[in-house]
Amino acid sequence: MLKWFPAVMTLCGYALSLAVYRQLPSDVTLDLARLLPMGWTAQTDVVPRSVVAFGLPSLALLVFLLLHEAPVSRLGRAAARLFPVRDESGEPRPVEYHKFAPSYRLIVSWVVMLVLSMHLAVLSSALGWYGEPGTIVGVVFGLGLVIVGNIMPRLRPNPVAGVRTARTMADPKLWARIHRVYGAFWVIAGITVLIVAMTVPRYAMVTGIAALLFSSLAVLVAPRLLPAAIIFAGVMIPISAESQPRDQPASVTTGSDLHLEDRVRLGFARRSE
Repeated sequence: MLKWFPAVMTLCGYALSLAVYRQLPSDVTLDLARLLPMGWTAQTDVVPRSVVAFGLPSLALLVFLLLHEAPVSRLGRAAARLFPVRDESGEPRPVEYHKFAPSYRLIVSWVVMLVLSMHLAVLSSALGWYGEPGTIVGVVFGLGLVIVGNIMPRLRPNPVAGVRTARTMADPKLWARIHRVYGAFWVIAGITVLIVAMTVPRYAMVTGIAALLFSSLAVLVAPRLLPAAIIFAGVMIPISAESQPRDQPASVTTGSDLHLEDRVRLGFARRSE
């Protein structure tokens, strides 16, 4: 069922557009200021009714056709040339799609639903169904981040979805460790987007996009910065220790002081004789 769920929801998007097509004006004015916080005024952005009705459902259909079973489709085989899955010896190995197929299909379903939620938000704004279209997109965006973040650790090395580097594709343990961290970032981001969608809906979409970018950068950059931080600390700690003043022992002094100590010792030696 999950395999074809995006296709069913895309058909529902087309059906909704057909049902309200006659209610839409021939030229629809998009109010993007209700979806984005940049202060854009979309009063001058007039879009034909056919584009508003069928543009985003067609995009959802295209996304589904591209990503459907992609790890084992032509797209996956083409992507495998850039991100080959290898074993510890460096030899290519097949993608174990059967082990993470439900998780991957759920990710595709979320991406398609996100596009369709934008379609619903545009229709609701054009027809006056709901006061805040940003809430619709924000809730789907946030819930998807939470759900996908929870299932992301179930993914296995593949050339289509996930953090694909030469090291992660060759080391399943490293892949699993990175995607556990990546999934945790997505869950936190999803909760943040949900809170924003309920309080300030205009900022929900931008918050979600920013959270995705931050999560990706954090996962990719942190492993590179950690060794550098360790090396930096290892270099700076001895330098700082050497720069601190040290109390010199009484026996280790200047040359004149050593001669004075020798004189004192000689004096005590002569007196004892």
